[in-house]
Formats: sequence, structure tokens, C-alpha cells
Amino acid sequence: MKRNVIRTIAMLACLCMAGVLLLTATGCTLIEFSETRRKAQVIATVGDREITLGEFEEEFMYYLYTSSMYQYYSPQYNDEEFFVTAKNDLLNSMIDEIIQELKAGDTLNPTPEDEVKGLADYQKSLEDQYMETIRGEIVAENNQIKNEKLQEITAKHRATPSTSPEAADATPEVTPTPDATPTPEVTPTPEVTPTPDDATPDADVTPTPTPEETPAPTPTPDPVQELIDAEYDAWLESDEATAALFDVEAEARVRFDAKVAALPADEVQSTKDAYIKNAAKTRAFQALMDANCPVTFTDTDVQNRYNALIKEKQTAYEAKIDDFITELNAFWGDEENKFIVYTPQNVRTVKHILIGLSDAQQQEITSLRDSQQNDQADVLRDGYLTTIQAQASLALAEARGGADFDELIEQYGSDPGMKSEKGIKYGYPVAKGATTNYVASFQDGAMALEQKGDISDLIPSDYGYHIIRYYDDLTPGETAMDDVLRTKIRTDMIKTKQAEDFAVVLEKWRAELGVKTYPKKYLPYYDIFSTY
Repeated sequence: MKRNVIRTIAMLACLCMAGVLLLTATGCTLIEFSETRRKAQVIATVGDREITLGEFEEEFMYYLYTSSMYQYYSPQYNDEEFFVTAKNDLLNSMIDEIIQELKAGDTLNPTPEDEVKGLADYQKSLEDQYMETIRGEIVAENNQIKNEKLQEITAKHRATPSTSPEAADATPEVTPTPDATPTPEVTPTPEVTPTPDDATPDADVTPTPTPEETPAPTPTPDPVQELIDAEYDAWLESDEATAALFDVEAEARVRFDAKVAALPADEVQSTKDAYIKNAAKTRAFQALMDANCPVTFTDTDVQNRYNALIKEKQTAYEAKIDDFITELNAFWGDEENKFIVYTPQNVRTVKHILIGLSDAQQQEITSLRDSQQNDQADVLRDGYLTTIQAQASLALAEARGGADFDELIEQYGSDPGMKSEKGIKYGYPVAKGATTNYVASFQDGAMALEQKGDISDLIPSDYGYHIIRYYDDLTPGETAMDDVLRTKIRTDMIKTKQAEDFAVVLEKWRAELGVKTYPKKYLPYYDIFSTY
């Protein structure tokens, strides 16, 4: 009896052990199968179309990323209310898109015009994605070459007299001989720089210079620096510099074309197809909206909306001037789509030469800032700034000496935005009281300039040294109503009204198609960031 019991226990133990080994061997497969089944769950139906959890989660991750939330992980991601709202909004937009696809039918087939539009959009997306970064890289490379050349020239002329006779000959002030005659600035006499105690009652008989007549001594011209500047300027105009430095736009185009050519062919084709499909969908959906929600507005309606907009914007900008700068930047240089009806007081435009730190140096500083080590970041930044001090000082001297500022931006600047077409033409808008659009030192330096044409001192930031020029003032007040603005306001009114009316139509179509959703399958929160 006991022997049978022992045998039974032993068999059960063996079976358990075999089960553990089997689960261990197949565990990954079971987990993968479970995840596949989880993603295959249907969370909504639209007619005979289904939306799976896997499709939804992929769209949700993209939604978080494009809305700039995914990049900045914060406590809101553990906020159930945030997730419920965001997920419901996304699922509703996916459902609405399917409804429109079903209603649009064959009109979704791409036309030749859709292909042209789609390919143009694809090309623009690539340029938006890569070109600015590439330009910035090339500008940084050029500035590095220039800085190294300037340091080389400086080292040559700042060498000791024994190793650089020409420097010694050119700068007797640096190494005066015993026979050298001191200048008044070096050994001032009481008669030249009297103190108040030196004043005598008969000062009218023997006049002494007043402070206005003896201003603080200006720095003595430095012949060595003049040699450095002259040689550096000559180098910039030389064939050697032409060969060493990149033509920014030409080189950017070469690198861009090479980058695009290196993209996988199947990826390129699928992306092009997606853009063409999207162009067709946009056209078909607009036609669907126009057919079901026709909207018109009279000139009086447009005028009334214009008047209301002015009041709305004036109130908003007075509360927060940064909103105006943000809106203006969105249309900056795009006169065709610019939609500004009111400009507040104290808005100016500036241009700047950024003598920039390298990307790696900026990243080091940013990392310290992100970890709240601001004192260490300041020390590191100040140390890096010394490496570009000579080049920044040279650029500042040329700017104040009357050199063409736009040419100096091209020659020294490392801000791609300042070298863009709209940067060259318009500069950057800044406004009194704004706090969020630019780093504080740039904002303060730009607003400290008193008159158009004024040029700042070297203004340090985590990006490098800024040399800012007060470029122009924006005319405050209402934007005059003309045919262009009238058309823009009318178009905006039509889009807004159509969207409201079409929402009602979509609700009717939802009922017709029997749309169903299953919130319990897609609303529960889990760590989506560790899953993907």
C-alpha cells in the first residue's frame, strides 16, 4: 500500500517536472501567441469593416509622437482620464475616416492630378525632414574650418618675438624697449589727468581739461590684431578658402539627394503610394463634404467676422504676446497663407549672427540643464564660449565697422533659419514681454536695442554667441481688409461651418452603418511604452 502511494507521488512529480520543462520550452511561443491574439481583438466595427486593437495601438503611438507628448514622458501618461479622452478621440477619428471611405466609394481611386499632388507632397516632406538638418551640419562644418584657420593665424601672429620677428616689429607696444617713449595713457601726468584735489582757484587762468575734454582712454589699436584680421579676410577671399569651404545650398542638395537615393527602394515606393493615396483621399473627402454640406457667406458676414476677429486677437495678445509671435512665425514669409488681422504694439524684427557651439557641446550643456545642474552647465558653457571668442569678436568688429550684415550672417552664422529665404528677407519677430519663443538672453538683447540698425554686444547663450541687429518695426493695429484677406476669412468661415455641419452628417451615417465600439478592449491602461 505504502509502496503504491510512493509510486503514485513519484509519477505525479515526474509529470509536474515534465510540465515545467514543456512550459519553459514553449513559453516564448505561448507569449507570442497570446500577444498576437490580444492585438487581433476587434475593438470597433463600421458596417463590415473592423478595427483591431493592434491597428489602434499603432495609430495611438503615432498620435502621441506627433502631438509631441511621446517625446516628453510625464505623469500624465499615468493619468487614466488622459488616456480615456485621447483613446476615444483617436478611435472616433478612425471610425469617421472609414465612414467617409465607404461613402466616397470609387472616387477614392487616384487621378493623375492626385499623383502629381502626392509626389509633390512626398518631395516636400523629405525636404522638410532632412534639408534644415543638413544645412545646419554644413554651416557647422564651415564654421569649424573658419575657426581653425583663425586660430592658426592668431597663433602665428601672437607668437613670441623670437619666433615671430614680424610680429615683434609690428607691435612695439607689446615689447617696448628702454628707449621707447611711453604714451600719455601709460604714464599720465597730473596736467593731463588732474584729480579734483589738483584744482586751483586760478583754474580760469590755467584751464585744465574737463571730463568731457578727456574721455576715458579708448583701447590703443592693436597692430597684431589688425594683421590677423587682414590675413583672415584675405584668406576668406582666396582660392584656398573657396576649396576648403562648402557652398551651403549646393552641398546640401548633393547630400540630400544622396540620402534620398540611399533609402530602400521598397520603402520609397510604399511612401510615395501612401502620399498619392492620401492626396486622393483628401480630394474625395472634400467633395463629399461639399456635396452634403454646402455653405456660403455674404460680404457682410465676412466683414462681421473680421470685426470680431480683431477684438478676439487684441484681447488674446494683450493677455499673452507670445501667442502673436507663435502665430506670426507659423506664417512668417508665407504671404499667400498669412492670416494676421491684428498686430500689437512693440513688435520688431531682428537679424542675428550666431557664432555657434558644436552640436556635441550644445548637447552636453542641455543634458546638464535637463538634470537641473545649471551651475555646472554655466561653467561648461562659459568654457566652450572661450573657444569661439576670437571669431565672435572678429564678426562683431566687422558688423560695427559697417560690413553688410547679411553677408556676415552667410560668412559667420550657424543658424540655418537665419540663412533661409524668409530669414534673410524678414529676420525674426520679437516683442516686448514675450517669454517663450526665444532664450532669455536673446530676447532681452533684442529688445534692449534702441534704434533700427543698432547692433548688440556679444550675447552668450547655450547655443553660442549672438550678434543681434535691430532690423525693423512691425506696424501695429488692424490689418486692412482687402480681397486677399477677405478670401482667407471667407475660406476659414466655410471650413469651420462645414466641419460643424458634417459632424451631424457623420452621426447620421454612424447610425445607418450600425457602428459598434468595445471600450473594455481598448481603454484599459497598460505600459504602452515598454510594449513598443
